[in-house]
Amino acid sequence: MEILYDLEEKLLRMQQLLQAGKAIKAKRLAEELLEEEPGLAEAHMTLGTIYENHLQDFARAATCYALAVRFDESIAIAWYALIRMQYYLSDYVALEHTCERALVHVHVYKFIVYQFHALAQEEQLHFKRAIRLFELAQLYAMQDGDLDTAKKHIQRVKVKMDIKRD
Repeated sequence: MEILYDLEEKLLRMQQLLQAGKAIKAKRLAEELLEEEPGLAEAHMTLGTIYENHLQDFARAATCYALAVRFDESIAIAWYALIRMQYYLSDYVALEHTCERALVHVHVYKFIVYQFHALAQEEQLHFKRAIRLFELAQLYAMQDGDLDTAKKHIQRVKVKMDIKRD
């Protein structure tokens, strides 16, 4: 049995296990790390990834991502993962609050945040607000593909607005 002594070594091993497809072993190591260091954002993030991608438990994944953000707000990918889970779970109130919090961080790609916020508004049939958020996403798009995506979203929502008026 391998004995890992320091935190960095355990974090590295946890990531290696996950990449090798040994999600259950990675989960055990993440849980062990959290017993030692409850505020370890990387371990919460890894648990979220396992719950999302390997166990399809999206509610638990969202909880883990929320804890990762709580303990280290500088991890941009944790914000994206949390927003994505809240969107998939149709937890629009939490998603709106998370988006507002995420947008103040310099490490966060605002296009992604605005896009998910806009998609949530669209699903709730709040088309004018969705269009405005997609426009803000365009403003922050740093890649041509993202700009094109936002334009297509706006076109789709405008069609839905016309249908809703009829």
